[in-house]
Amino acid sequence: MTREEFKSAIVPLQQPFYRLARWLMNNDEDAEDISQEIILRLWKMRDRVSAYNNIKAFGLKMTRNLCLDHLKKKSRNSVELQASHDNGHSTDENRIEASDHLNLVKQLIRQLPESQQLVLQLRGVEELEIDEIAEVADMTPNNVRVVLSRARKKLKEQYEKYQ
Repeated sequence: MTREEFKSAIVPLQQPFYRLARWLMNNDEDAEDISQEIILRLWKMRDRVSAYNNIKAFGLKMTRNLCLDHLKKKSRNSVELQASHDNGHSTDENRIEASDHLNLVKQLIRQLPESQQLVLQLRGVEELEIDEIAEVADMTPNNVRVVLSRARKKLKEQYEKYQ
């Protein structure tokens, strides 16, 4: 793969890698570092990358694994994971209400099992197909459907309790 091919095929995938890392790490700086690391790793293996049917799914899987490694390392070092917070001071009631709603949904999603969180993120935010999610999450497509269905059902039940 030439430099130009890499720029056109791989570099645009940094945003999906970043979004997944941001979701898993809950930290902008770590997510940026991880997404850059994935691009660097893909560059180093650019001659072999064409062997993969779905480079995006492969990169997302690498991202997930690297995030899990970082989280394990942080927990071993007893470093607390902190959520980053928006510091916006909007007085617009609609924006505040929307922000509260979004925070509630994020909080409810964070209470789901990790596999359900991952599947919801990949389907809802990254808009991956079931087969792509299966590849990234090391699940069968049927298992992805079951996990997604259960996650949505549980999220809906929890959300209705707050309404």
